[in-house]
Amino acid sequence: MNQKIIFISWTPYGRHTELLGKSLNAEIFYISKFIKFKGILWKLLFPVDYLLKSIKSFHILINKKPTIVFVQNPPSIAPVVIVLFSKFLKFKTVIDSHNGAFEKPWVNTPFHIWALRNATIITIHNNVLFNRLTSDKKFSNINFKILNSRLSEFPSNLKEKSHEKYFLIISSFSGDEPMEILLQGLVLFSKDNNNWKFKITGNYKKEIDLYNKYSENENIEFLGFVDDKTYDYLLVNAYGIIALSTRDDVQQFALMEAVGAEVPFISIKNKTNIDLFGDKMVLIENNSDKVSEGINDFINNKNELDKNIIDIKIQQKAKWESEFNKLFQQLISDQ
Repeated sequence: MNQKIIFISWTPYGRHTELLGKSLNAEIFYISKFIKFKGILWKLLFPVDYLLKSIKSFHILINKKPTIVFVQNPPSIAPVVIVLFSKFLKFKTVIDSHNGAFEKPWVNTPFHIWALRNATIITIHNNVLFNRLTSDKKFSNINFKILNSRLSEFPSNLKEKSHEKYFLIISSFSGDEPMEILLQGLVLFSKDNNNWKFKITGNYKKEIDLYNKYSENENIEFLGFVDDKTYDYLLVNAYGIIALSTRDDVQQFALMEAVGAEVPFISIKNKTNIDLFGDKMVLIENNSDKVSEGINDFINNKNELDKNIIDIKIQQKAKWESEFNKLFQQLISDQ
């Protein structure tokens, strides 16, 4: 097919974007902040930053002359700008929307709903979110399509036969991650199981009080930000993954990475995870006792979980390929 596809993201980087862009054979353009200030200065100057990003995006579109443009959402002003440009540059737009795009403050971005209605396709990541949005009149007449995250691929030589046993906790220390509950659960578990290690990724400086409180625990290691190569190694060689959220309709990218790496996991028992994984993984409630119990259940059922994660990988890969092919066929059908 004679399609020229590009992917624009007003962020520094994203693994989800990289994987989707690779599937599309798309050229990816990350447009980072021009204004580096924080706090009050950012609140005063962010319109200038968005204007500069809009100009940069326009230059990319003029130079590349794409037929299809994917754009990440949020930040939700990005799809507004790209859809506006599509009206006179004549390309199709796919808005790759994460859950945050439908929550405050991004959902209230001026002309955000207009952009969603005027784009060719809006991709979202799970059935639970799809059902919530399509039952809301505010989002009527929008062409939502489900496209979960593509599974990551990892080199076989990353896996080591013998190494330290540890759980990898994948976190960004965001507000929707119940980190104190999780840490309390790790301490509770470690009282009777002192030989297990828990390695935590992410910028712990966002929750420095938690770091100060728990960093002296010999079972818990705060890694901070790690580069992709280190992260991949830690992920592939983990005994198990733990990633929790307080949201009901979020599909955690960390879990899809765990599936790609064939490493079983512990996560939140929300509607999305039940829909995707059923009882094949350890799904728990958000409280410290359940965290401790969940780790015990995981260890006791590790052999079965190792088999289940392979089945999940096969199912999710087939599901993603089916959804991706349907989406792409719709995109090119009117060309």
